[in-house]
Amino acid sequence: MSGRLPGRATLRASAVVIAAAIAAGVALDARGFAGNLLAEAIGVIVSVLLTVLVVERLLERDRRRRWHVVAQETHETLRKSLVLAALPAYLALPSPKPLEADPRIVTDTDGLTARLEQLERELHAVGEQPDGKPFWLEQVLDSARPHLERVSSSVLPRLLTLGNDPDLLQHLMALEETVNQLDYRLWTAQALTDADEALSPMARPEAIRHTASFVRAIADAARQLDVSAAAERAAS
Repeated sequence: MSGRLPGRATLRASAVVIAAAIAAGVALDARGFAGNLLAEAIGVIVSVLLTVLVVERLLERDRRRRWHVVAQETHETLRKSLVLAALPAYLALPSPKPLEADPRIVTDTDGLTARLEQLERELHAVGEQPDGKPFWLEQVLDSARPHLERVSSSVLPRLLTLGNDPDLLQHLMALEETVNQLDYRLWTAQALTDADEALSPMARPEAIRHTASFVRAIADAARQLDVSAAAERAAS
C-alpha cells in the first residue's frame, strides 16, 4: 500500500459519499438525524479544542522549562562576568584592601550589589586622600575588558533571544556606554599628554572618580540582575 496522501479525486469522491450519506439520513429522519449529527459535531469540536488546549499547555510548559535553564545559565554567566570586571578596580585600591569591598566575597546577607557599592565608596575615599601616586584607569579598563566582551558576545545575545528582560538589557547597555565614554576620555587625555611622560596621562582624582563611575554602572547592572533572577525563579 502506498504511503502517499489521497489525491484530489479521492478526496472529492469521499466528500460526495459523505454528503450523500447525510442527505439520505436527513431524508429518512430529518429531525432525529440532524440532532444526532449536531450532537456528534459538538462532541468532535469539544474534543478537538480540549486536545489543542492540552497540547498547547504541555508545549508551553516544556518551552518555559527550556528557557528557564537558558535564563539561569545566562544570569550565572553575567554574574561571574560582573565580578571579574569589577575586580581590577578593587585590586587598584591601596593596601590594606577592605574585604567588605571585594566583589569575589559574596554571602547570602551581603550580595554582589552591596560589595560593589562599598567598592565605589572606597574609591571615592581614596580619591580624597592627598596622595600623589598615579591611579591607572586604563589598566583597570584593560583588565576588565575581556569580561565585558564576554557580556557583549555571549550574555546580550541570549537576553535578546529570551526577549523578556528589557530592564536588564538597558542596564548592560548603560554599562557599555560608560566604558565607551571612559575610553574616549582616556584617548583625549593621552592625545594631550607628552608621550615621554612617565605618569598616568589622566590626573589621579579624575581617574579615581571615573573608576568609581565604572563600578557604579556595574553595581546598577548587578542590582537589576538580582531582580531579574528573582522574577525568573518565581515564574518557574
